[in-house]
Amino acid sequence: MGKWDYSTVGEINNYKGKSINPLNTPETTYELYSVPSWDNNYPEIITGSEVGSTKQVVEKGDVLLCKINPRINRVWVVEQYTELPLIASSEWIIVRSKNVDSRFLEKYFQSPIFRDMMVSEQSGIGGSLTRAQPKRVSAYPVPLPPLLVQQQIADVLDRASALIEKRKAQIEKLDLLVKSQFIEMFVTAAEAKTWKTVTMQCVSTDMRTGPFGSALLHDEFVNEGIFVLGIDNAVENKFSYNRMRYITERKYQQLKRYTVKPLDVIITIMGTIGRSAVIPLDMPKAINTKHLACLTIDHNIANPFFISATFQTHPGIRQQLHAQTKGAIMDGLNLTIIKRLSFSLPPLTLQNDFAAFMEQVDAQKSLLQKSLIKLEQNYKSLMQKCFNGEVF
Repeated sequence: MGKWDYSTVGEINNYKGKSINPLNTPETTYELYSVPSWDNNYPEIITGSEVGSTKQVVEKGDVLLCKINPRINRVWVVEQYTELPLIASSEWIIVRSKNVDSRFLEKYFQSPIFRDMMVSEQSGIGGSLTRAQPKRVSAYPVPLPPLLVQQQIADVLDRASALIEKRKAQIEKLDLLVKSQFIEMFVTAAEAKTWKTVTMQCVSTDMRTGPFGSALLHDEFVNEGIFVLGIDNAVENKFSYNRMRYITERKYQQLKRYTVKPLDVIITIMGTIGRSAVIPLDMPKAINTKHLACLTIDHNIANPFFISATFQTHPGIRQQLHAQTKGAIMDGLNLTIIKRLSFSLPPLTLQNDFAAFMEQVDAQKSLLQKSLIKLEQNYKSLMQKCFNGEVF
């Protein structure tokens, strides 16, 4: 590695574990750094009576390194947003160092160099059940450039990270623009009251889920062949090749009634329900699974992109989905529920106008996403150089 001195996580860590059971002080309010609140980049403000387990006492500047599923790059510096007592979940490894800058440690713990070490030595059986091993983590090397250099590295990486966040915000604004346009055109428009109310069954020529039970087993997947779609392919509310599974042509002949066609609308019916996507025109031969419903839209009266956006955005549809799946096992959807979903059907010309608008916005998003990928690649490269001593 670089030209600097090196220590280990354990050697630089001055944290002495101290636990607290907030249930013993039920009326005290805490600033809690939980793993779920990391997603919001802001701690929970919570009373002792609401905390269900023993926590760790932390202080401003502590660096929190998550043990759960090391593939997710969760690192957090305790900021102390309030004057409340600071506590953290036991799922964090806490690193407190008097001689190493907290932001420098945060960036180093986020770097590919460090993450590769964590992932290579995780324990567990997969997914959220994997854990980093604190004893092993304590032995990982930490570069020790002069404090001024640590701060300079943190500043440089903060600026590069800010560009990434700015690009993400631009993409998010485009998503909000599409939703706003949908509401304006189809929900709050004065003429919407005059449109005929229809159901999803009315605008579909075919509706089907995927094979259930033993019809498709995981051990029947092969390395190449016919695509098998899943939740992964619609989870972003657009079609994406996040994960592709395959079956043989022979198996497909048994299941071809579940074939998806270009411009079909797929909807997630298990897990996070109601996510939707339109099958692209260049989609190779594929079937859907039991986790998806598939709607073949009657193009004479409805545009597939409008229907997909209706699942994602229409407040009436979202309310119906919530009401009709409440209390269902795993909050699952089924075709009976989907068939009965009702909404006002605007003129086809207006739907097509919205689809054209979506296409224009998607083109802008595509450019921004390519830029984001490049920025993220450059950021990782910059991290590598910084922590190898090649920049300062």
